[in-house]
Amino acid sequence: MDEAKARRPDIAIIERPKTFFEDRPSRGITTKPFMIVEIASSNWSTDLVDKQEEYQAIGVPEYWIVDYWGQIPAKYCWRGKGKKVIVLTLGNGEYQRCEYLPGETIPCQTFPNLTLTVDQVLAADAEDIL
Repeated sequence: MDEAKARRPDIAIIERPKTFFEDRPSRGITTKPFMIVEIASSNWSTDLVDKQEEYQAIGVPEYWIVDYWGQIPAKYCWRGKGKKVIVLTLGNGEYQRCEYLPGETIPCQTFPNLTLTVDQVLAADAEDIL
């Protein structure tokens, strides 16, 4: 029997649970997210391999990896080492990968009218979001 895994993504765009305003809402995400954003940290390989495989397996349509510090080694980046946003979109059951560098606009499948640049993502902090 496979052991159930749970991830706590940095950002998950989900449908609001029907139990949202009830006294005892369920804990955690119980539906497939429309989009997940992870901030690459010292364990960046988890974002590029483990989480990517898990999110693809459950059918998350869009997955972004934000490399604020440009720490992902060049051999794992198609456009070289440096600050970037890696966008994975699901097509035919597999992720298609694109990398966006500072100065470029990131297309968003989940929010098609959103115009967001890599520079804006890299400059954001919690106060910008709240």
